[in-house]
Amino acid sequence: LGGESLEGRTGSLSSYDKSLTFVAASRENSISVEVDGLEVHYTQVARADFNHDGYQDIFIRMDWFVKDAFGKGTDWVVLTKLSSVEDPMLLWRN
Repeated sequence: LGGESLEGRTGSLSSYDKSLTFVAASRENSISVEVDGLEVHYTQVARADFNHDGYQDIFIRMDWFVKDAFGKGTDWVVLTKLSSVEDPMLLWRN
C-alpha cells in the first residue's frame, strides 16, 4: 500500500511483517488481515492470463482502513509469475 512496490520482497505477508494477524475469511475468495492498526480486506476478483504469457495471473481488490483514524482506500492489483518457479511480481496497479 501507499506506493510500495514488491521489489526485493520475498516470502509471505506474515514473514514480511511479524505483527500481521489474521482477522477473518469471509468468503471463499476473500480474507482480512490486520497490521499495526491497518485492516486490509483482500478479495480475489478474477484469475486469467492477463499478459498472455501462458501463466495464470490473479486480479485482487484490496480495501483498507486505519482502525483508529480516518484513513481508508481501495487498491486494485494484478499479480503475475513469469514462470512456475519465479516469485510473484506486480503486473498492474491502480
